[in-house]
Amino acid sequence: MRTKLILFKHLKVLIFLLLLHGFTFCNTLFSQILLESGFEGSDPFAGFTNRQSCCTYSVTASTDHPHEGLQSFRSEVRAGDPPVSKGYRAELTTPSIRDTGDMWYGWSMYFETPVSDGYWTGGFGGHFVQWHPANSTGSASLSLWGSDGIWDVATNPEGDGSAVHHAPGKLRIEGNKWHDIVFHVNWSTGIVQFWLNDSLLVNLEGIDYAAGPGQYFKFGMNKWGNGPGPTHDWVIYYDNLKIGRNVTFKDVAPVN
Repeated sequence: MRTKLILFKHLKVLIFLLLLHGFTFCNTLFSQILLESGFEGSDPFAGFTNRQSCCTYSVTASTDHPHEGLQSFRSEVRAGDPPVSKGYRAELTTPSIRDTGDMWYGWSMYFETPVSDGYWTGGFGGHFVQWHPANSTGSASLSLWGSDGIWDVATNPEGDGSAVHHAPGKLRIEGNKWHDIVFHVNWSTGIVQFWLNDSLLVNLEGIDYAAGPGQYFKFGMNKWGNGPGPTHDWVIYYDNLKIGRNVTFKDVAPVN
């Protein structure tokens, strides 16, 4: 009888360990970094598609301001650029990634032009990154703007023209320095969180992306100008991009 009791206890421990191992395995299996890029080497845009820019200077790998390594992604829109998809753009897309479920995005940004008195002044009519609705006619479902030189997150789950802007604290964008960005978006449950330099600035729930048209990530700037086209140049650098599903903040956050 005593032997059976000991065997039963051992069996319970074994079952517990197997279940724990299985849970850890499932978490590892379904948690993954989908893309990681420092824009280095001879193929700096591996994993991206570059069809949302007009000119040879629009999307380049630059050694001017790397955050880590030797290169970063230089995104440039000039006054007089021809339109691309009804906007003035220097954007990359990630066609192999489906922006669904619990997603995390992290990268670093450096604002070079235009800057005055240490602050970014190019905020009229444009954003620096967007999740575009999965159609050819809509407006960004989620985007990061620089409205009047202020950090501004815009939510628009319908993908129409009714964006809601969230600019907590109306923080001005400092130029000529690196900023670390993290977005956490659960496209199923409607969570949207935005960290700037390790500080959580936007924390939203119930944004109904599940009922919307779907979305895909566009990395770089889209400027629609303040006239027939851009009236001044924009230059922004991006580095340390990581995109993950079912991961955590520390998995995608840039290294300070």
